[in-house]
Amino acid sequence: MLPFCKNFKLEGSWIDLAVIVPALILTISRFPIYYPMYDDLAYHFMAGDYGLTMWNNGNFLPMGFGTYIYPLAQMIYRPFLEILGVRLTLLLNSSVLVFWFFSINLRFKFMFRENKWKKLLIDLIFIYIFFTPHLMATHVSFMVDFLTLILGLEMLLGFLNPKSNKTLATVFGFLAMIIKQSSGIVMMPLFIYLVLKNRKKMKWGWIMLFVTTIAVYFLTDYKVTGNPIAFLYNGFFKSSLYGVANFKDARWGPQSLWEIVVWPVIGQFGLRFGEGLVNNFAKGLFSLFMIIPYLGSIYGWFRTRKIKYLLVVVSYLIWSILMGYSRYQVAFSALVLVWMVVDLDLEKMKKKLVDKFYLLLLMIFCLACVSSVSTDYAWRPHILLLVGKTRINSKYYIDKYTEGLNLVGKDRLIDLAEYHKDLYEGYDAVVPYFRGPSTFFGYIGYLNGVEVIGALDNESYERVLIDAKVDDNLKSNLRQIEDDKRILLISEQGFGDITKNLFLSKYFDCSEIETAIKSPYFQLVDYFSNVVLFDCVKRD
Repeated sequence: MLPFCKNFKLEGSWIDLAVIVPALILTISRFPIYYPMYDDLAYHFMAGDYGLTMWNNGNFLPMGFGTYIYPLAQMIYRPFLEILGVRLTLLLNSSVLVFWFFSINLRFKFMFRENKWKKLLIDLIFIYIFFTPHLMATHVSFMVDFLTLILGLEMLLGFLNPKSNKTLATVFGFLAMIIKQSSGIVMMPLFIYLVLKNRKKMKWGWIMLFVTTIAVYFLTDYKVTGNPIAFLYNGFFKSSLYGVANFKDARWGPQSLWEIVVWPVIGQFGLRFGEGLVNNFAKGLFSLFMIIPYLGSIYGWFRTRKIKYLLVVVSYLIWSILMGYSRYQVAFSALVLVWMVVDLDLEKMKKKLVDKFYLLLLMIFCLACVSSVSTDYAWRPHILLLVGKTRINSKYYIDKYTEGLNLVGKDRLIDLAEYHKDLYEGYDAVVPYFRGPSTFFGYIGYLNGVEVIGALDNESYERVLIDAKVDDNLKSNLRQIEDDKRILLISEQGFGDITKNLFLSKYFDCSEIETAIKSPYFQLVDYFSNVVLFDCVKRD
């Protein structure tokens, strides 16, 4: 029995295996060479600890929001990271996602087992979604985009299948939105519509029990910080503990009203869309991932005046206004594409064409979609040999791959902490300055029992750099620093002198430590080359 499925018998064949097996092999083949994504170092590794001390009034990370987050997915990963290590956790994570994703595909096809055109289209759409460049780049990491997508598809299947449990579908929808809230806000209009449409088929007592349980955290967060959803949309909540702006990075998204309206169509062809490391063919092929549901829904609204089409358009505009960042709309676009296939009336189309060319169409489309793997491999420099991007010596590649296999099971969090233990000896506290590698080494200090004191988030840095002012939150951190006698300041090139002069020169004498930080678990010799260390001793 496949997960979360009743009254179901397998509706598939060796054709499904012809897609699932290569996808699984592709996923498995990548795990030995782990390329730590920026957010893994800045957030994901340590978020499981937040789950253990969720309401601790500390401010561990230098991001301005401390422990006041909802680290549901990272709490799931935490025990596996402790027991299995980084690579085996990635392997377990991605393998489960592959099987779960294609099990949803099988269950959608079972709904239309008598309609071969719809079965073909559902196969094509699921292949298309799986190879979307922004999923390829992240699902062999500790990003939660793929998990949000799967939970969202479970929600959609539950609402569209007449025999499914609508109460469970609602719970899946809530989980999809709270696991990745930046994607959840885009899915919310569609979720509300589906809930209201199926409201008479639900057991509201169970739903209220679930909502009440989850609400405990958000209400506590609001009481403590003034913002129930952590740092997101703080332009509305105006908590003094977070940046005053909404969750918006100036590097991404539309910049004018005109761009907001057309961003789902044109955004992916520019440099402000997000992870754009993909070849031109794949960029054109996957541009339809958003163009079809967006323009199709505009057409559907003018043609039928059905509210569901208008809600899709509104959701895309919400995404454009709030962020316009590529990964945050992947789950929503996938749901709309699947929904469109389910809505299509294909009963009158000839079935003989499908019978004759089903496999051929499927395999040609699959091969075209595989072109997007260059996005994923672009994140992993040592594997670029496989896609012809470089002339890296094959022996060098094999050595790195073998090295990664030898690290399997030996790269637990305790192993990472033990390897870098000497770095923190003799220090009362460590101050990681800014996000990224600095945050990671702050976390390793935390695992070694050293007090960690946050410094700056992105917005505070800009404010300090431009206005030379220190806000109350940073002054609070300074008072923590004053109580310590010796501090290890971890910074990045270009920021170190500012940090040292701004925060420490009044009380400490600081000198740069001549050392090159390494972490063999990531196999990238120069990944931490920008990290700079300062030994800061308090004046008598």
